[in-house]
Amino acid sequence: MQTIQIITSYSIYNEPVIRNRLEPIIEALLSKKYKVKLISNDEKKLLYSNKNFSHILVPLNFKSRKNFILRSLFEIILSLKLIKNSQQADGDYIFITIPSVFLLFFLFKFKRKKLHLDIRDLVWEYLFKNKVILRLIKFLIKINFKFLRSISYTNKLEYKNLLQYKFDKKKMFHISNGVSEKKFKNLEKVKISKSKNPTVSYIGNVGFAQNLKVLVSVAKLMPEIKFNIVGDGIELNSLIEIAKKNNIKNIKFTGRVKWIGVLDVYNKSDILFLQLDPRFKTAFPSKLYEYFSSGKFIIFSGNNNLIKNFLNFENINFVEYKNIKSIIKIIKKHTQSKKFRYISKKNRKLINKYFIRENLITNFVNSI
Repeated sequence: MQTIQIITSYSIYNEPVIRNRLEPIIEALLSKKYKVKLISNDEKKLLYSNKNFSHILVPLNFKSRKNFILRSLFEIILSLKLIKNSQQADGDYIFITIPSVFLLFFLFKFKRKKLHLDIRDLVWEYLFKNKVILRLIKFLIKINFKFLRSISYTNKLEYKNLLQYKFDKKKMFHISNGVSEKKFKNLEKVKISKSKNPTVSYIGNVGFAQNLKVLVSVAKLMPEIKFNIVGDGIELNSLIEIAKKNNIKNIKFTGRVKWIGVLDVYNKSDILFLQLDPRFKTAFPSKLYEYFSSGKFIIFSGNNNLIKNFLNFENINFVEYKNIKSIIKIIKKHTQSKKFRYISKKNRKLINKYFIRENLITNFVNSI
């Protein structure tokens, strides 16, 4: 029986996006009778009843996320620790998932292994603004790519960008983001909201890329509408302070909640809001697949280049990034329209047909 190591520099418990991507892959590999060893920056183990799964913990905490230099040093140390633990454990095949660019620099340490790189986001494309540093980063990445057997990516923008590294196209696999089958079955049961006041909700990470100060500003100007920000992240406390300072009482910050609580928010929401800074040009808002599964109306504020990826979907309105006036206009127009509280069965069908995570990874797992 072959053993596959899955390595991530993120915490499975603290980063739901990473967990959502890795769990279906782990389950698919276990179903194919592989042994799976997960190596991650966690303090407690992910539990599976399957005896072929084990979780190696590499707990290393760092709180000062805003200091780039210290954060970089932390990620380098963490990367080396993850690699050391990997080398001490058995494994026929190494599956590394990033966006940590620093873990990329040490791929050469796996040169005697069958190595796969899963790219969830090309962070270096917008993280390093200095052109000289960016060229150096790309040079180091190109050297380390020589040690890879295969690569997976999430979207077409990533694929086009990866072509510059001259990697064999036949060894590149598209593993799109999506929704797990279990979550989809929960989300397709989401019902029409019964609340008197219209409710707008954001669900996901609360960070710089989302710039949710915009939604707080919208809430201030629309006291007749209820707003929810559901999730945790580096910007959460700052947003809470802004709301307190401006005495905005129609917005609720829940922090991170369990899945059953998230479903409750979906049921009580009329509009789902999502925003992504256009500077994160290769990042793809995977939360949209979850939103579409609920069937509810969506406002997306961000990169216009992403619109073409969702032409087949309905019940969504795209708006210029952080355009507060336009966002308010759309909310007013939708709450007064005949389609207010309409749930799209079409969107659910599209997700079920094309974006169930377990189905998306089948080709990759079979390729192993």
